[in-house]
Amino acid sequence: MLLALALVAASATAAPAAPVPARFDTAIYAGPVYLEPDTQQTATATAFRRIVQSGARYVRVSLYWKNVVSAHPPAGFDARDPKDPSYRWSVFDGIVKRAVRRGLTPIVTIWGSPEWAKIDGRPPPAGNMAPRTATLANFAFAAATRYGGTTRGIPRLRYWMIWNEPNYSYYISPVFAGARPAAPEIYRNLVNAAAESIHAVHRDNRVIAGGLEPFTHKQPQTIAPLRFMRELLCVPGNETGCDDRVSFDIWSMHPYTSGGPTHKAIRPDDVSLGNLPAMKKVLDAAWRSRRIDASRPPAFWVTEFSWDSNPPDPRGVPMTLEVRWVAEAMYRMWQSGVSLMTWLQLRDDVAAGDIQSGLYFRGKTGLGSDRAKPLYRAFRFPFVGFRRSTSHLTYWGRVPAGRAGSVRIELKRGGGGWRRLAVVRANSNGLFTGTLPRSVPRIGFVRAISKKDVSPAFSLVVPHDHAVTPFGVGPRG
Repeated sequence: MLLALALVAASATAAPAAPVPARFDTAIYAGPVYLEPDTQQTATATAFRRIVQSGARYVRVSLYWKNVVSAHPPAGFDARDPKDPSYRWSVFDGIVKRAVRRGLTPIVTIWGSPEWAKIDGRPPPAGNMAPRTATLANFAFAAATRYGGTTRGIPRLRYWMIWNEPNYSYYISPVFAGARPAAPEIYRNLVNAAAESIHAVHRDNRVIAGGLEPFTHKQPQTIAPLRFMRELLCVPGNETGCDDRVSFDIWSMHPYTSGGPTHKAIRPDDVSLGNLPAMKKVLDAAWRSRRIDASRPPAFWVTEFSWDSNPPDPRGVPMTLEVRWVAEAMYRMWQSGVSLMTWLQLRDDVAAGDIQSGLYFRGKTGLGSDRAKPLYRAFRFPFVGFRRSTSHLTYWGRVPAGRAGSVRIELKRGGGGWRRLAVVRANSNGLFTGTLPRSVPRIGFVRAISKKDVSPAFSLVVPHDHAVTPFGVGPRG
């Protein structure tokens, strides 16, 4: 029967049950790459080349505020002028120039207050006081101006993420004022001030808010992400009764998950992969309630996500399972309305106790000796296929680098070889999805092929979910 299967056009696919993005892009958080000094230009160029080869179009980099400005600015310092002598942009210039030269679009995260810019107060252990609103507004204006396309030899940057995990005291303190949440109001003021500056330079710049820590902690302190979001966006029913608006174009989340791609967080208002639909509902409710100051409904992004792999981390996700989980995680994000996913990170950290979620095993003699992990292929060419109750195959995938074209879907069962099920069409973003109207077996594998690119095989047998830690070195939630 398989040999008799006809070619199936993409138009024959079933429509998703809920609105989903027409595109799905990938990014990599550059990790240690952006910390390399100028003497490592060759290394950073290699890293960005590999990010492009992974199929990603975007790269997330951090603009550490305290690293590009004097620790003690002199009298007369003009914080809004990027040409002021107290600014030193050269290292970051080199990073974004090398990224753009490779065809990548940088997503710039502004964070890391210099001491003179912080609000008064004593931070809790492992905490950092938030910056004063006016100081962040000035720095955001200077940065957006320098990278606004008018500085000779410096690329235009459009995507500006305001802070990292602002619901977490390590990044913004205080989190609470007594029992009352303080961080949402602080962050709302920071986002609005930064957005005003960034949009003043170019109205079509895109401001990204959120980037929230997914799990509740007592020390360092955290506000659960859904609770933080309700307070920040002043959605009906928020605890503080606020009715302010927030100015941003994209909402983002870091949905680390202590289990598989459908796993939900244990604590109320925490957010893992299985909770992303709940977060999208809050975002949509805020838009309907006119709590978001934007010209169109905000996009929904994941600006950080990963699982440690085993090997090298003995407590990470077994590699074979992680290959499947990576592809399915991307599909579940897309189902939840996410249109961009950022992986943490390109290569494993140096120390065995640090992050081991890289797409590459770390080599002993630098980037040139790194080896791609099996999960690299799943990130580059994600493809999933699920056998439904009707025995039909529902599929989803993204062609590497997001190019349009034909995609062949194949099936393998038992000890036999691969046989063609259908040829479908990927859209201009490389996305292809639908349901094949022919039956498939309960046991077997499916894969997708686009020109010379072949996705990892995806089993029709769904593995049981089980508890893991996103970072195998220890629990996150």
